[in-house]
Amino acid sequence: HWWYGDHSHAAEVTAGYYNTNGRNAYREIAEVFKSYGATLDFTCLEMRNSEQPSNAHSYPEYLVQQVLDAAHSVGVKVSGENALARYDEYAYEQILSYKSRLHAFTSSAYGVSQVPGVREPDAREGPASPTHLSSLGQP
Repeated sequence: HWWYGDHSHAAEVTAGYYNTNGRNAYREIAEVFKSYGATLDFTCLEMRNSEQPSNAHSYPEYLVQQVLDAAHSVGVKVSGENALARYDEYAYEQILSYKSRLHAFTSSAYGVSQVPGVREPDAREGPASPTHLSSLGQP
C-alpha cells in the first residue's frame, strides 16, 4: 500500500511488477492464480487510507479494492488477512466491510480470542485454520 497513491507506484515497481500507466498488475497476477486454480490471499484488510501518513502516499483501501476487483474479474476467490495486531473495533469494522467479497479470512496477527464471535480452537483439534466468514459478525 506504500506509494500506491503516487503515479510511480514505487513499491510495486520495486517488487517487480508494473501497476501504472493503465496496466493492472493485479489482474495479471490474478490470471496466474486462476490458471492454477488457486485462491489469492491478500493482507492489510484492517487498514484505512485515513490512518496512513500523507507523505507515504499509502492507500490500503484503494489497493485492496483493486485486488478484489482484479481477482473477481477473472473468477478467482480471494481470502484475506490483517497485517497488524490491532484489537480495536475500527479495524474490525474495516475487515467486515470486505466480508461479502472474501472466501475466507485468517486472523494472522490477532489472537483468535480477540475476534468477537470466534472461539479459540481446542489443542486437541489440531492447528488453527482460517476463520470461516460466517463466524464473523455482521457489518
